[in-house]
Amino acid sequence: MVHDINCDPAALNQWSIQNKMSINDAKTKFMLISGKRLEKKILEKGNMDIAVKVDDTQITEVNCQKVLGVTIDNRLNYEEHIDRLCRKLSKQLGLLKHISPHLKKQQRELYFNRVIKPTMMYGSVIGDNCNAECFQRVLKLQKRAARIILDAEKMAPSIVMFNTLNWLPFTKESLIKRIMLAYKRVNSAYNTPSYLNSLSAQNSDRH
Repeated sequence: MVHDINCDPAALNQWSIQNKMSINDAKTKFMLISGKRLEKKILEKGNMDIAVKVDDTQITEVNCQKVLGVTIDNRLNYEEHIDRLCRKLSKQLGLLKHISPHLKKQQRELYFNRVIKPTMMYGSVIGDNCNAECFQRVLKLQKRAARIILDAEKMAPSIVMFNTLNWLPFTKESLIKRIMLAYKRVNSAYNTPSYLNSLSAQNSDRH
């Protein structure tokens, strides 16, 4: 298995050399993404240490890594991503809370739509791999944002607040985004990326 894993870095290194580029060893990481079965097999062999090398330089192994704004972990459950997202949203909401006495309702909504919502929704299509508790944490922060914007009481019903603001709950809006992505994949009118097509092949593609 180690030999197979090292084939790709070797090929990547060869490609870089041919194109007169160099791989930054300090910034290059690798992650072993495994489920419970694979991890059990590795443990049975008594060695979880896997050395991945590029041109005789050993690459650092990580359990999670931020890639294009999304934190990927070795279990693909995205709990670390949600942790970081919630911390960032909390800071943004703290600022909104601080400046809200000086803003009108429309200005608070503008701040939410331009600053907080893009952060909240970025990468939300990964929701299928997240457990319900993770998404509920983000939803609670969305409810907090609604209370700040409307200057509502802590126990104000979220349904009433969301209807007033014409908001969809984070859980439903992220579901809609996943459905839209699936629709674009099966609808020939949309030119979806080839990597996405290969990962979600249709029966019609096989026959």
